[in-house]
Amino acid sequence: SGLRYITQADWKQLHVSLRGYYLPAHTSPSHIQAKVSEAEKDVSMYDKRISDLKATVVALENERVMIKEYASAYKSLLSPIHKLSVELICEIFSWTCASQLTRYSTRSRLPVLVLGEVCSHWRVICQSSPRLWTHVGLNTTRVTARTIDYITTIFERSGNLPLHVTHSSFSTDIDFPLEESGDYNIQSAMDIVLKHSHRIISLCIDMTHHAYDLTVQYYKDSLPGLKLLTMESRDDILDPGVFDTCPELNNVSIYVQ
Repeated sequence: SGLRYITQADWKQLHVSLRGYYLPAHTSPSHIQAKVSEAEKDVSMYDKRISDLKATVVALENERVMIKEYASAYKSLLSPIHKLSVELICEIFSWTCASQLTRYSTRSRLPVLVLGEVCSHWRVICQSSPRLWTHVGLNTTRVTARTIDYITTIFERSGNLPLHVTHSSFSTDIDFPLEESGDYNIQSAMDIVLKHSHRIISLCIDMTHHAYDLTVQYYKDSLPGLKLLTMESRDDILDPGVFDTCPELNNVSIYVQ
Protein backbone atom coordinates (compact mmCIF):
# COMPACT_ATOMS: atom_id res chain seq x y z
CA SER A 1 0.00 0.00 0.00
CA GLY A 2 3.10 2.25 0.27
CA LEU A 3 2.26 3.22 3.86
CA ARG A 4 4.83 2.66 6.64
CA TYR A 5 3.69 1.56 10.07
CA ILE A 6 5.45 2.47 13.34
CA THR A 7 6.19 -0.70 15.33
CA GLN A 8 6.63 -1.23 19.07
CA ALA A 9 10.35 -1.70 18.47
CA ASP A 10 10.51 1.74 16.82
CA TRP A 11 8.81 3.37 19.83
CA LYS A 12 11.02 1.46 22.31
CA GLN A 13 14.19 2.62 20.62
CA LEU A 14 12.94 6.23 20.61
CA HIS A 15 11.92 6.09 24.28
CA VAL A 16 15.43 4.91 25.26
CA SER A 17 16.93 7.92 23.48
CA LEU A 18 14.40 10.33 25.04
CA ARG A 19 15.05 9.08 28.58
CA GLY A 20 18.85 8.88 28.32
CA TYR A 21 21.18 11.73 29.20
CA TYR A 22 23.60 10.99 26.40
CA LEU A 23 22.44 10.38 22.83
CA PRO A 24 23.75 7.22 21.16
CA ALA A 25 26.23 7.75 18.37
CA HIS A 26 23.73 6.68 15.74
CA THR A 27 21.36 9.53 16.77
CA SER A 28 23.36 12.38 15.29
CA PRO A 29 21.47 15.58 14.26
CA SER A 30 21.56 14.51 10.61
CA HIS A 31 20.14 11.11 11.52
CA ILE A 32 17.38 12.71 13.61
CA GLN A 33 16.49 15.13 10.80
CA ALA A 34 16.27 12.21 8.36
CA LYS A 35 13.87 10.41 10.71
CA VAL A 36 11.72 13.56 11.06
CA SER A 37 11.61 14.05 7.27
CA GLU A 38 10.69 10.41 6.78
CA ALA A 39 7.88 10.66 9.35
CA GLU A 40 6.52 13.88 7.81
CA LYS A 41 6.51 12.22 4.41
CA ASP A 42 4.55 9.34 5.92
CA VAL A 43 2.02 11.81 7.41
CA SER A 44 1.48 13.34 3.98
CA MET A 45 0.92 9.89 2.48
CA TYR A 46 -1.61 9.10 5.22
CA ASP A 47 -3.39 12.42 4.64
CA LYS A 48 -3.73 11.62 0.95
CA ARG A 49 -4.98 8.12 1.70
CA ILE A 50 -7.55 9.45 4.19
CA SER A 51 -8.71 12.05 1.66
CA ASP A 52 -9.11 9.35 -1.00
CA LEU A 53 -11.06 7.16 1.40
CA LYS A 54 -13.36 10.05 2.37
CA ALA A 55 -14.04 10.72 -1.33
CA THR A 56 -14.81 7.03 -1.77
CA VAL A 57 -17.25 7.14 1.16
CA VAL A 58 -19.01 10.19 -0.29
CA ALA A 59 -19.27 8.50 -3.69
CA LEU A 60 -20.68 5.35 -2.08
CA GLU A 61 -23.22 7.37 -0.06
CA ASN A 62 -24.37 9.21 -3.21
CA GLU A 63 -24.67 5.95 -5.08
CA ARG A 64 -26.64 4.48 -2.18
CA VAL A 65 -29.10 7.40 -2.31
CA MET A 66 -29.49 6.98 -6.07
CA ILE A 67 -30.12 3.24 -5.79
CA LYS A 68 -32.61 3.82 -2.97
CA GLU A 69 -34.52 6.36 -5.09
CA TYR A 70 -34.36 3.99 -8.06
CA ALA A 71 -35.90 1.20 -5.96
CA SER A 72 -38.55 3.57 -4.61
CA ALA A 73 -39.45 4.69 -8.13
CA TYR A 74 -39.84 1.09 -9.25
CA LYS A 75 -41.90 0.35 -6.15
CA SER A 76 -44.26 3.20 -7.04
CA LEU A 77 -45.23 1.30 -10.19
CA LEU A 78 -47.09 -1.09 -7.89
CA SER A 79 -49.26 1.76 -6.57
CA PRO A 80 -53.02 1.24 -7.07
CA ILE A 81 -53.24 4.60 -8.86
CA HIS A 82 -51.68 2.97 -11.93
CA LYS A 83 -54.58 0.55 -12.10
CA LEU A 84 -57.21 3.30 -12.38
CA SER A 85 -58.67 4.19 -15.75
CA VAL A 86 -58.27 7.68 -17.17
CA GLU A 87 -62.03 8.20 -16.75
CA LEU A 88 -61.90 7.38 -13.03
CA ILE A 89 -58.82 9.55 -12.46
CA CYS A 90 -60.57 12.42 -14.21
CA GLU A 91 -63.61 11.94 -11.97
CA ILE A 92 -61.44 12.09 -8.84
CA PHE A 93 -59.66 15.17 -10.17
CA SER A 94 -63.00 16.83 -10.89
CA TRP A 95 -64.09 16.48 -7.26
CA THR A 96 -60.68 17.70 -6.07
CA CYS A 97 -60.76 20.80 -8.27
CA ALA A 98 -64.25 21.69 -7.08
CA SER A 99 -63.59 21.14 -3.36
CA GLN A 100 -60.15 22.77 -3.15
CA LEU A 101 -61.03 26.05 -4.84
CA THR A 102 -60.97 29.02 -2.47
CA ARG A 103 -61.15 32.76 -2.75
CA TYR A 104 -57.37 32.86 -2.33
CA SER A 105 -56.74 30.76 -5.45
CA THR A 106 -54.02 32.06 -7.74
CA ARG A 107 -52.47 30.70 -10.88
CA SER A 108 -49.89 28.69 -8.93
CA ARG A 109 -52.48 27.29 -6.50
CA LEU A 110 -55.23 26.37 -8.95
CA PRO A 111 -55.89 22.69 -8.14
CA VAL A 112 -55.82 21.49 -11.75
CA LEU A 113 -52.40 23.07 -12.26
CA VAL A 114 -51.04 21.49 -9.07
CA LEU A 115 -52.31 18.07 -10.17
CA GLY A 116 -50.75 18.55 -13.60
CA GLU A 117 -47.33 19.02 -12.04
CA VAL A 118 -47.24 15.54 -10.48
CA CYS A 119 -46.29 13.65 -13.65
CA SER A 120 -46.60 13.82 -17.42
CA HIS A 121 -49.52 11.35 -17.42
CA TRP A 122 -51.54 13.51 -15.03
CA ARG A 123 -50.60 16.63 -16.96
CA VAL A 124 -52.01 15.17 -20.17
CA ILE A 125 -55.22 14.20 -18.35
CA CYS A 126 -55.58 17.70 -16.90
CA GLN A 127 -54.89 19.55 -20.11
CA SER A 128 -57.27 17.38 -22.14
CA SER A 129 -60.19 17.42 -19.67
CA PRO A 130 -62.24 20.64 -19.99
CA ARG A 131 -64.38 19.95 -16.91
CA LEU A 132 -61.33 20.21 -14.67
CA TRP A 133 -61.09 23.87 -15.68
CA THR A 134 -64.70 24.79 -14.93
CA HIS A 135 -64.10 25.83 -11.30
CA VAL A 136 -62.35 29.16 -11.66
CA GLY A 137 -60.72 31.28 -8.99
CA LEU A 138 -60.24 34.92 -9.99
CA ASN A 139 -58.43 37.54 -7.95
CA THR A 140 -58.37 41.00 -9.48
CA THR A 141 -56.95 42.86 -6.50
CA ARG A 142 -53.93 43.50 -8.68
CA VAL A 143 -54.15 42.72 -12.38
CA THR A 144 -50.83 41.79 -14.01
CA ALA A 145 -49.68 40.03 -17.15
CA ARG A 146 -49.74 36.81 -15.15
CA THR A 147 -53.39 37.44 -14.25
CA ILE A 148 -54.31 37.92 -17.91
CA ASP A 149 -52.43 34.77 -18.92
CA TYR A 150 -54.13 32.81 -16.14
CA ILE A 151 -57.65 33.94 -17.05
CA THR A 152 -57.08 33.28 -20.74
CA THR A 153 -55.75 29.78 -20.08
CA ILE A 154 -58.53 28.57 -17.80
CA PHE A 155 -61.33 29.83 -20.01
CA GLU A 156 -59.79 28.36 -23.15
CA ARG A 157 -59.25 24.95 -21.53
CA SER A 158 -62.77 24.81 -20.10
CA GLY A 159 -64.17 24.52 -23.61
CA ASN A 160 -67.88 25.38 -23.72
CA LEU A 161 -68.84 23.88 -20.35
CA PRO A 162 -70.73 25.73 -17.60
CA LEU A 163 -68.48 27.66 -15.22
CA HIS A 164 -68.34 28.06 -11.44
CA VAL A 165 -66.49 31.27 -10.63
CA THR A 166 -65.10 32.59 -7.35
CA HIS A 167 -64.16 36.24 -7.82
CA SER A 168 -62.13 37.99 -5.11
CA SER A 169 -60.80 41.50 -4.76
CA PHE A 170 -59.70 43.37 -1.65
CA SER A 171 -58.62 46.77 -2.94
CA THR A 172 -59.35 49.63 -0.53
CA ASP A 173 -56.58 52.13 -1.32
CA ILE A 174 -58.02 55.24 -2.93
CA ASP A 175 -54.56 56.26 -4.17
CA PHE A 176 -54.11 52.85 -5.76
CA PRO A 177 -57.49 52.27 -7.42
CA LEU A 178 -58.45 48.82 -8.64
CA GLU A 179 -59.04 49.91 -12.21
CA GLU A 180 -55.46 51.15 -12.49
CA SER A 181 -53.66 48.46 -10.50
CA GLY A 182 -50.83 46.33 -11.85
CA ASP A 183 -49.52 46.28 -15.39
CA TYR A 184 -53.04 45.99 -16.76
CA ASN A 185 -56.34 47.37 -15.52
CA ILE A 186 -59.39 45.44 -14.43
CA GLN A 187 -61.05 46.19 -17.77
CA SER A 188 -58.40 44.02 -19.47
CA ALA A 189 -59.25 41.09 -17.21
CA MET A 190 -63.02 41.52 -17.35
CA ASP A 191 -63.01 41.76 -21.15
CA ILE A 192 -61.80 38.14 -21.18
CA VAL A 193 -64.26 37.06 -18.48
CA LEU A 194 -67.23 38.65 -20.23
CA LYS A 195 -66.54 36.73 -23.44
CA HIS A 196 -67.45 33.62 -21.45
CA SER A 197 -69.93 35.11 -18.97
CA HIS A 198 -72.88 33.37 -20.67
CA ARG A 199 -71.40 30.09 -19.35
CA ILE A 200 -71.24 31.19 -15.69
CA ILE A 201 -73.90 29.31 -13.71
CA SER A 202 -72.57 30.01 -10.21
CA LEU A 203 -70.72 33.05 -8.95
CA CYS A 204 -69.16 33.64 -5.53
CA ILE A 205 -68.08 37.23 -4.91
CA ASP A 206 -65.76 37.90 -1.98
CA MET A 207 -64.81 41.57 -1.91
CA THR A 208 -64.53 44.69 0.13
CA HIS A 209 -67.31 47.19 -0.49
CA HIS A 210 -64.96 49.48 -2.43
CA ALA A 211 -63.77 46.67 -4.69
CA TYR A 212 -67.33 45.45 -5.19
CA ASP A 213 -68.52 48.84 -6.45
CA LEU A 214 -65.72 48.91 -9.01
CA THR A 215 -66.09 45.29 -10.14
CA VAL A 216 -69.74 44.34 -10.12
CA GLN A 217 -70.64 46.82 -12.86
CA TYR A 218 -68.90 44.55 -15.36
CA TYR A 219 -71.29 41.69 -14.59
CA LYS A 220 -74.45 43.73 -15.05
CA ASP A 221 -76.69 42.28 -17.80
CA SER A 222 -73.95 39.76 -18.69
CA LEU A 223 -74.97 36.62 -16.79
CA PRO A 224 -77.98 35.09 -18.55
CA GLY A 225 -77.29 31.59 -17.19
CA LEU A 226 -76.44 32.49 -13.57
CA LYS A 227 -78.35 30.27 -11.12
CA LEU A 228 -76.41 30.52 -7.86
CA LEU A 229 -75.01 33.72 -6.35
CA THR A 230 -72.96 33.89 -3.14
CA MET A 231 -71.80 37.24 -1.81
CA GLU A 232 -69.25 37.66 0.97
CA SER A 233 -67.91 40.88 2.44
CA ARG A 234 -65.61 41.87 5.28
CA ASP A 235 -66.95 45.34 5.92
CA ASP A 236 -70.59 45.75 4.85
CA ILE A 237 -73.56 44.05 3.21
CA LEU A 238 -73.18 44.03 -0.56
CA ASP A 239 -76.17 45.01 -2.65
CA PRO A 240 -77.25 42.14 -4.95
CA GLY A 241 -79.59 44.42 -6.88
CA VAL A 242 -77.34 44.55 -9.92
CA PHE A 243 -78.08 40.85 -10.48
CA ASP A 244 -81.84 41.37 -10.73
CA THR A 245 -81.55 41.04 -14.49
CA CYS A 246 -80.33 37.42 -14.31
CA PRO A 247 -83.37 35.43 -15.50
CA GLU A 248 -82.16 32.02 -14.20
CA LEU A 249 -81.02 33.20 -10.76
CA ASN A 250 -82.87 31.26 -8.04
CA ASN A 251 -80.45 31.01 -5.13
CA VAL A 252 -78.76 33.96 -3.39
CA SER A 253 -76.65 33.80 -0.22
CA ILE A 254 -75.15 36.84 1.52
CA TYR A 255 -72.50 36.67 4.26
CA VAL A 256 -70.76 39.40 6.24
CA GLN A 257 -67.59 38.29 8.04
